[in-house]
Formats: sequence, structure tokens, C-alpha cells
Amino acid sequence: MQEASSGASASEPNQAVRIRYGVQSKQGDMAGKTIGQIKAEVGRGWKMTEDTVAVSGTQKLDDDYIVKAGENIEFTRRQGEKG
Repeated sequence: MQEASSGASASEPNQAVRIRYGVQSKQGDMAGKTIGQIKAEVGRGWKMTEDTVAVSGTQKLDDDYIVKAGENIEFTRRQGEKG
């Protein structure tokens, strides 16, 4: 009889972190990184502004928030801002 595993392997597709900013999106192994680190990695290429905000569902995430495996993170501009 096999014992049930309490956690999924990091290599499983549903454990990848998904991030999105406008039409840009990326999925990968970003669990354990902070929002600030992710913004630094993709921000310039995605033309994020300094006041870009990260949200997961309805929760606003600070730059020091540590991302967990399987999370969906969306970066947004302040309401009413075009660009």
C-alpha cells in the first residue's frame, strides 16, 4: 500500500507560479521569491512603472510578500492610469 504524499512535487505543472501584467504573462519556478524580486526580473521588459501593484485574487501583495507555489499573481497599474 502506498502512503499518501502531503505535498506535491515542484516539477508538477500546477505548482508553477503564474504572473501577468496586461497582455504579458509568464509561468515558472518563482516560488520563494518576493514580489519585489519578480518585479525586478520582469519589470523593465514589461515596462512596469514604480507604482505597479501586485494582487492575488482580491488581496494586494506588498513587495516583501513571498510567493508560494501554484499562486497566480497579477500586476496592475493604479486605477485610471493608461500606458
